[in-house]
Amino acid sequence: MLWVVAGIGVLLFALFLATRRAAVPATWEKVEGEPEPWEAAAIFDVWRLERRLASSEALSPEFRTTPEEAARLRALWRERRLLVDSSEPGIEARDVAEAVAIAHGLPGWR
Repeated sequence: MLWVVAGIGVLLFALFLATRRAAVPATWEKVEGEPEPWEAAAIFDVWRLERRLASSEALSPEFRTTPEEAARLRALWRERRLLVDSSEPGIEARDVAEAVAIAHGLPGWR
């Protein structure tokens, strides 16, 4: 019985940590060097930005992207600028790994 209670406690703690991590947006921790050719398509995908801005219109007004924020995001994408401690542009680690693998012709990637 104690094992079951301990197991539930661990599960609840893991769920707490997972929701806590999801609530805090990831940021760019380190930005250095010159941009590599694969970065533009992988990180600054204009289609993904436009889809995000368009889907924002369906949200409640307090959650919509403001015109100022949209202009800031478009400038960031246009300049292909990464800033330390910024959560923009947001990208999944797997998407970056895939872009690097494809750019360098690693086997097993399309």
